[in-house]
Amino acid sequence: MGELGLIRKIDEGYFQFNQDPKPSLPVEIFAYAVVNFWNVAAPNQDSVNLERLLYDPGSPGGAFKLTDKSTVQLLEALPPEYGLRYDETAGLRVLVRTSQQVFEKPQKILIDYYQSR
Repeated sequence: MGELGLIRKIDEGYFQFNQDPKPSLPVEIFAYAVVNFWNVAAPNQDSVNLERLLYDPGSPGGAFKLTDKSTVQLLEALPPEYGLRYDETAGLRVLVRTSQQVFEKPQKILIDYYQSR
């Protein structure tokens, strides 16, 4: 968890969750977490609101200890080929599914990411 920047040592034997931006968190890993969460939490919905991605049990925001701002930055950085688009319209902040393809085999995101490294 320390290598991912999720926790930091604050004193001997004491650790703290790190909620700073996570530059070491690849957008591909975040995307996999989003799709996996979506498949479990809202499989039949074409959109999911930002608050669910941040605070629901099993959410990527909770798993990676992300702030609102860093989550939005990662959502905006998602490649279009993942079939996900972040939208802020009329005060609503949602992630919209534009394609079903990545949802059918989310592990392809991880396979592609690790094969390219």
